[in-house]
Amino acid sequence: MFRRRKRRPYWIFLVLLFFGISVGYAFLAADLDINGSTNVVATSWDIHFDNLVVTENTVGVVNTPAAISSDQTSVSFSVGLQMPGDTYEFTFDAINSGSIDGMVNTVTTALFASDGVTAVSVPNYLEYEITYDVGTPILQYHLLEAGNILTYKVRIHFKEDISEADLLDDSVEYIFTVGVNYVQANSNGIRPPEPQLFGKEDWATIVTRVKSGDTSKYAVGDLKQIDLGSLGVHTVRIANMSKPDRCANSNYSETACGFVLEFADVITTYRMNYSYDEDDEDGGNVGSWPDTLMRTYINNTIYNALPQALKDGIIQTRVLTGHGDYDSGTFTSTDKLYLLSAMELYGYWSRIGDYEYPYDFTAQLDYYKSRGVNSTNYGAVIKKSDGTASIWWLRSPEYEEYEYFLAVQVSGTFNTYKSTNYYGVSPAFRIGASPQS
Repeated sequence: MFRRRKRRPYWIFLVLLFFGISVGYAFLAADLDINGSTNVVATSWDIHFDNLVVTENTVGVVNTPAAISSDQTSVSFSVGLQMPGDTYEFTFDAINSGSIDGMVNTVTTALFASDGVTAVSVPNYLEYEITYDVGTPILQYHLLEAGNILTYKVRIHFKEDISEADLLDDSVEYIFTVGVNYVQANSNGIRPPEPQLFGKEDWATIVTRVKSGDTSKYAVGDLKQIDLGSLGVHTVRIANMSKPDRCANSNYSETACGFVLEFADVITTYRMNYSYDEDDEDGGNVGSWPDTLMRTYINNTIYNALPQALKDGIIQTRVLTGHGDYDSGTFTSTDKLYLLSAMELYGYWSRIGDYEYPYDFTAQLDYYKSRGVNSTNYGAVIKKSDGTASIWWLRSPEYEEYEYFLAVQVSGTFNTYKSTNYYGVSPAFRIGASPQS
């Protein structure tokens, strides 16, 4: 992070977001019989903007609020970003009210100096983009079919994670232009990605959909923000949607079965358990996951911080866990929230067999399988706290020791740590029809 050097204003001027609506009409011809008659159906071309909403505004000055032009084919605004973190973001609809399907021909972006002519490179301290409202890029040949609506998002952001050298001594003006040119659709046209409903819908709707099996609009990896009150705003991710037949077996863990959500970041830090007591033969990893302080903590403090509509949909999960050196076999608990195991992240590889035993009572979650996580590819396992990669706990005991559990390191691989250490907490849970085998 940088040290604040001066409180000088930084201005970005977005003069024009332009939207081309050119179309190449096909030549229409008809041969008419002398005694016949024909009707030529009227066609129309009408793609325009509407419904602009400013979704984030933390800038120092708004000279001209974002607005759609009178002919509904362009958007303009002028804002001043004064401090790192300042953001101006808005959404608007591209509407095809005509009878002709359109498709994207070109997408262009450019940044100019204040003269509007001299092209400049994007400075390190600035981010700007135009995407669909779900964050996916607008690409050539994307269709906007007759009668349909697509929502765009424009975001201008003064970065926080910049060096002191990137701070400004004087105001700077830029002109940012974007062009999205639509033409009449042809056989090259492709539909844009389906919007991620999971991130937009409320928890009551999500729970209802999952319980009824209506999850076709959801996908593994979809994200949604969740407000945990004093624990802050965090992100959950769809980690699993498949349900193999073996999930019905009583000796198989349900932790990677059905509709599983996991926190995509680290919520807070907490110790896994109190220290191993040789006299009482408890603490550490004795009694495995069911006897930990962590299990009690996440199923009380964190569970109670969840929105009520989500809690109404969380189902009890049969959680199997391996053992430490003091114990043997597998341990079974019934939890609403649980930590993941090494097997559920990485799938089997020899190092897991050296540290987690047994491990074959569960499976790799769909999300990590889709990201190709294995013994040499584990970047997708990294989780962050406030933007910084952090160590986070797994429920897996280290089976040759009394005091150790496994945890994910900042690199994404795992290691063993004493149960008394305060490391990251990032639980998972299931929603759906109860019981869900």
